[in-house]
Amino acid sequence: MSRFKLYRTSVGLFLEDRYSQQKPLIIDFSRIERRLKQAGRRTELLVQAVKPREGLSILDCTAGLGNDALILAYLGCEVTLIERSRVISYLLEDAILRARDHHLLSQTAERMELICDDSISVLASRPLPDVVYLDPMFPSKKSSALVKGSMQVLQRYLGPDLDSEKLLDAVLQSGVKKTVVKPPPRTSHWNSRMRPTQVVESRNARFEIYFQ
Repeated sequence: MSRFKLYRTSVGLFLEDRYSQQKPLIIDFSRIERRLKQAGRRTELLVQAVKPREGLSILDCTAGLGNDALILAYLGCEVTLIERSRVISYLLEDAILRARDHHLLSQTAERMELICDDSISVLASRPLPDVVYLDPMFPSKKSSALVKGSMQVLQRYLGPDLDSEKLLDAVLQSGVKKTVVKPPPRTSHWNSRMRPTQVVESRNARFEIYFQ
């Protein structure tokens, strides 16, 4: 029996880990409405790092659950989400379609474009965006209080991004003017070959910003 099962109900598309007692994963953007309402505040580190504005084009090369992309789109950015996992892209597509029918999220969801492909290939084949955003799936430490069940299911399904440094190198060599990276908190510079221009961090999160 396959460990993971993808199935649909009247609610939406789910990914179930049959080896776990955790609830199946569904991407539901309406669950982060409270964070959306706070997204314009200067205390939102993502906002400080990206500095979103109306019409800013962003390429999110590691879409994952899509929550950061949703916040940036909510603040007026045109966000292209790249997800190379076919199954996770199905979950994202389902979430975006449902959001387009949501009375508070419809305009936001219209500013989100999803592509299922390798980020390096997409980066090489499209006009450069204003900002590239990277939030790779780093290996979790056993002592880490990771997190919500949805992220745990996602991590088990995808595993760590073993080629994340290769992706960052490709982004920095592409000529894009601004790159924002979210490495694990309390780490020194993630890319050992190039130091970020700026760092925005708190106790629980860190963003590295590269300007060119």
